[in-house]
Amino acid sequence: MKHRHNKKRNTAILYETLIRELTRSSIRENKKCKNKIMKLLKEHFNKNSILAYELELYNILNERGGFKKEIAEKILNEAKSKHAKLNRKAIFKEQSKLIKNINYQVGQDLWENYVSSFKDFASIYQIFYDTASAKQKIFLEEQTIEKMTLPPLAKEEKYGAINNLAFKTFLEKFNEKYSNKLLKEQKELLSLYATSFNKSDLELKIFLNEEISRLRDTIENDTKSTLEESNKEQLLKLLKSFSGMPIGKMMLEKVLKIQKLTNEMSNYGN
Repeated sequence: MKHRHNKKRNTAILYETLIRELTRSSIRENKKCKNKIMKLLKEHFNKNSILAYELELYNILNERGGFKKEIAEKILNEAKSKHAKLNRKAIFKEQSKLIKNINYQVGQDLWENYVSSFKDFASIYQIFYDTASAKQKIFLEEQTIEKMTLPPLAKEEKYGAINNLAFKTFLEKFNEKYSNKLLKEQKELLSLYATSFNKSDLELKIFLNEEISRLRDTIENDTKSTLEESNKEQLLKLLKSFSGMPIGKMMLEKVLKIQKLTNEMSNYGN
């Protein structure tokens, strides 16, 4: 007997639901809720967690990569093979802990959050857990392969879409040109941005949320610099807009500039 798909048992949907709530709490400036969510993400999706590993397999199959069909088929089979080796009891146990923490610490309203890739993740779940009929599973796999053969969306800035050689070159140039000029927080941001292509971008998202909050507090509490109130309001409005913005080079450059400005504000008159 086949089991019905349960979104609370879908690791990718769990993760995206939390990220969506993190964005909402940032926009609403609800620091208490935001801190709780970031704690849950760090606890349940850190690089050594089984949920983070399963999430990576979901994301591999949910990518529009412009692959040739035969390559997409190989990727699908490899992902299925790796997923079959995962400890499903451990996944279920970790999901149960996360669901309980969400219900008690964040609230059940979180489950109403819209996840744009819900149908795709539901299909991948059925492929991984063999919950569909044989005929339906073939159909779902064909749909997944077809999506993987599609070219990346033109408007989608894939900040991690660089190969190992490009990454190595980037780090060499970065260390050579900027290591003695950038602030500590700027170096950390660039480092997380540069390495996000070969690991989960969770660390980058969490750092950005924490850093944007810090920048906002610095601007709001500034009493020493000569920055006009109208300019402060524009900066605060810009920082708030980052919560609903995809992470990309344009956003990165703006954050780097605000980091420099707030550092100058803090040191004004010293």
